[in-house]
Amino acid sequence: MVISLQNINISAWNIAGIRAKYGSSTLSKFDFGDFKSFLNDDIFCLLETHAGTDDILYLEGYTTHMMNRPKASKRGRNSGGLAIFIKNEIKDKVEWIQSKSSEYTWVRIKNAECGKGNDIYVCFIYANPPNSTFTSEEAVLTQVEKDFSIYNRKGNCIIMGDLNGYTNTKDDFIEHDEINLMTPNIPLLQDYRIDREMKKRQNKDKRPVNPRGREILDLCIGGGLRILN
Repeated sequence: MVISLQNINISAWNIAGIRAKYGSSTLSKFDFGDFKSFLNDDIFCLLETHAGTDDILYLEGYTTHMMNRPKASKRGRNSGGLAIFIKNEIKDKVEWIQSKSSEYTWVRIKNAECGKGNDIYVCFIYANPPNSTFTSEEAVLTQVEKDFSIYNRKGNCIIMGDLNGYTNTKDDFIEHDEINLMTPNIPLLQDYRIDREMKKRQNKDKRPVNPRGREILDLCIGGGLRILN
């Protein structure tokens, strides 16, 4: 997933582990030129790095922030993990906001870099599949929603990554929402924003909505977010 904001490109990529088999050896994907050739956006996040505490992901010209998931057991391999890369030439204009969870993090792109408008808060997230053996103290989307309610008052928000949910083409907005204004019996907040004339998504994934997908749709409807792809 890649998003362009005026002069900044932001992306997130699930790399399914930083290591890969090459013949009889296991090497870091950073040793392969064709892999590194994709790593050129101004800000990007690698999801599911499977990195451990001894792993250092270095890319020339970038500042790296790593969030590694603790091992489930001494014998097991590492799982999950995020690595955020910010180009050195803009790092003073980007603030990394570390979260208590290893499953997501936020960055703030300061107003001066975005031109006119508000700061932009980007959440990079990897949410385990619902049947995963890994569990956190609180559902990741619940944590993200709490943060979103704060940052959405300060600027504009983007949530990107791998949420492991199927949303099909179900509405991520309230259809015919403008009718509520004509119904005096339904109280609305003064700053309520109407979901007016929204276009239907053309989602190529035709699998039925799963429980995680419903959580995502509810988050969008409640927070005024829109699914882009």
